[in-house]
This record gives sequence, C-alpha cells and structure tokens, in this order.
Amino acid sequence: MAESDEAPEAAGAVPAVAALRWLRQQWRPKLQLSPESRELLVSRAAELEKQALAQEARELQELQQRLESGFQELNGQRRSADGLERSLERQRQSLEAIRGENARLQAQVSDVRQRCQEQVAKNASLSGDLAAKLQARAEAHTQVALLRAALAPAGSDAAASLEEEIKICRAQIRQVLEQNEALERRIAGTSM
Repeated sequence: MAESDEAPEAAGAVPAVAALRWLRQQWRPKLQLSPESRELLVSRAAELEKQALAQEARELQELQQRLESGFQELNGQRRSADGLERSLERQRQSLEAIRGENARLQAQVSDVRQRCQEQVAKNASLSGDLAAKLQARAEAHTQVALLRAALAPAGSDAAASLEEEIKICRAQIRQVLEQNEALERRIAGTSM
C-alpha cells in the first residue's frame, strides 16, 4: 500500500473526520469502464472539446470583427479630422487673402477720397476765380461802362452830361411806367 493508504494511526493522531474520509476512499469501489463506455466517454469528451473550440473560435471571430470595425471607425474619424484640419487651413488662408485685399482696397479708397477732396478744393478755388472774372467782365459790359469808355477820349464833361441824360431818361421811363399802371387800373376798374 502507498503512504496515503496507511491507517491513520501510523501517521499520528488524526481527527476523526479525516479517519472517516480515509475509510471511505479506501473501501470505495474502483470504477471499471468497458471499452465501449471508455470509447463513448472519449468521443463525448472530444465532442465537448470541439464545441468549446468552436465557441472560442466564434468569440475570437466576433472580437476580430469588433476590432476591425473599431479600427475602421477610428480611421474614418482620423480622415474626417484631417479633412476638417485641411478645410480650416484653407479657410484661414482665404481669410488672410480677404484681409489683405480689404486692406489694399481701403488704401485705394482713402487715396481716391484724398484726391477727390483736393480736386473739390481746387474746383472751389477755380470757381471763385471764374466768378470774379465774370463779374468783372459783366461790369465792363454795362451800358454805363460802355458809354464811359466811348466818351472817355472826348473828355470828362461829355461823360458827366451823358450821365445826366441817362438819369433823365430813367426818370421819364419811370413816369411812363407809372402812367401805364394807372391806366391799367382804370381799365380794370371799369370792366368789372
């Protein structure tokens, strides 16, 4: 007998529970399997092992599919992020170009405004000069000025007498106009 098959007394003082266990194992009938039963158990064990391997293969395949779909999703997100970054970069460059164009156009507008203001000031000055020249020309061409210019070589007495005659003519014209108005009033009063 082996050491485990020896009685508990030989090993020393063992509690009663351990002794009972020893007795049960000692007198337990040995299981003798027939070759058919053994073959059935081996085939069943092989079948269970195949089922376990198939289950593990299915789980492994499912994990692989999840992993691949996760990588596809991750790659899609990376491509999307790269696309967004490139888009933002293009928009930043466009914004810089627009700002540059805006600054250039503002400089042109301020230049045009300055030239316009200078031209307006120049035109105002020319307009004043032209008005003064026209006024001088108009004064030079009045009836009195023309008569003075015509009589100036003849002498200053002739110019004075001519001015006196002009005053008399004006007074006569006023009298004629007043008489004309009085007649028109009478005619208008009688026709009513």
